[in-house]
Formats: sequence, C-alpha cells, structure tokens
Amino acid sequence: MTLWETMLTEIVREYETHPDTFLRQPTISRTVHPGRQGPALYYFGEMSKDQFFIETLLPKMRDSSAGAPFRFKLLPQCSPLTVEHVYHLSVMREHFGAFVPDSDITQIVDIGGGYGNLCRLIHDYGYAGKYTIVDFPEMLGIQKTYLEQYGIKDVCYSTLDDMQRPADVSLLIATFSVNEMPMESRKILEGCYNHFDYLFFVYNTEFDGINNIEYFNGLRSALESQFEIIHAKNPFQTCWSMACKNKRNLI
Repeated sequence: MTLWETMLTEIVREYETHPDTFLRQPTISRTVHPGRQGPALYYFGEMSKDQFFIETLLPKMRDSSAGAPFRFKLLPQCSPLTVEHVYHLSVMREHFGAFVPDSDITQIVDIGGGYGNLCRLIHDYGYAGKYTIVDFPEMLGIQKTYLEQYGIKDVCYSTLDDMQRPADVSLLIATFSVNEMPMESRKILEGCYNHFDYLFFVYNTEFDGINNIEYFNGLRSALESQFEIIHAKNPFQTCWSMACKNKRNLI
C-alpha cells in the first residue's frame, strides 16, 4: 500500500465525520489544504508587484465558508492555498505567455485535484472549456460535492486508469501530484504527455523514498525533443516548477 492510499482512509473519515470543518482536520490540512501563512505571504508580496494581478486576479481571490478553510491574514476572504494556486496561475501566465482562462486552451486535465480548489478558481476567472480531474475515487467524490456547492457541475471526473486522450488545445496541470505518485503510476502518465499542448508540474524534492529532482530532470530530458521547457526553482519554497509548451505550437 502506498503512502497516499494509507492517507486516503483518514481523509475520508475526517470528511465524513466533520463535513462542516473538513478542511481543518489533521490529515486533510496536511495534504490538500495546508494553512501555511509564510509561503502565502511571499507569494502575495511577489504578485502584488504585477498590475495584472492587482487588476484581474486580486478582485476574485476568495473562498466560501464551505469546509471552514483557513484564512490568509492579509486577505481574510481567501485561504493561503488560494494564494498559492493563484501564484501557480501567474507562473503559467509568465511561462506560457497567456493567462489560462483567457488563452486558446479548451481542455484542462488536473492531475490530483485536491478538494477542487484550483478547478474552482480557474472557473471563477472565466474558464468555460472542458475540465477533467484525475484522482482516486475517494477524492473524486469530495471534489464533486465541493464544486457543486459553487454551481460548477460540468466537470469530468476520472481515475488514472480511465484517463482519456485530450482533444483540441489541452493543458495538463500537476501541482504536487505526479511527484507523489508511485513509479508505476508515473509511467502511465508518461505515455500521455506528448498528446498535450501544455504541461505544468510543481514538485518537491522527495516523496515516499523517490528522489523527485532526479525523476523530473530525467522527465525533462525525455520531453525536450518535443517541448519547449522552462524549469525553475521556486524562490519561496523548496520546490520546482516545470512548464512545457509543445513545439508544434511554435511553428
């Protein structure tokens, strides 16, 4: 049994026994809803230098009370996780040259969608294309319930084994998800990447005995013949991002 499979049992138990405050429960807050103020403060400070953030992103940065999310002390209407997710959207905008909801992307595949917060944000910012969350069945149920509370009902939910080949202009997002998969699951995804127009990964140094720096350096080498890649160290945390744009889009 993998580490995530073990944690799933606790996540489901916490969600079922504390439906009104599930985001503050020990395992859930450690895995999919961290309440860390420090990184959020850095992200917020960095983004505040950008006029696009001030005019477009900041006005819609908010969480509802569903699940009792932690509150960011500089902007109590949103959580520290929402600040981090908006930062990831800002990094994608910088590296891909377009803001995802306003771009030509018509299909997003979100690998390991947490409890649905990134999906909610992207829709809040105006995305109207196809959105698929790929996750464990236990997490898919939580995500569906959470998103439907926001009126977001057109999301597709899939396990890794049932993941479909993308169509149209597609983006795969994997923030702290692929880096927490066992190698056999990563291998399944490796056979899919060339079908996407854009890939965006965020990963940490190690998980469950796997050296992620070594793994993603190898993945970069495998992808660089087909993708233009920007591989960057996060200036505020011990993690990295890797943004890949299919070279067929550069012709």
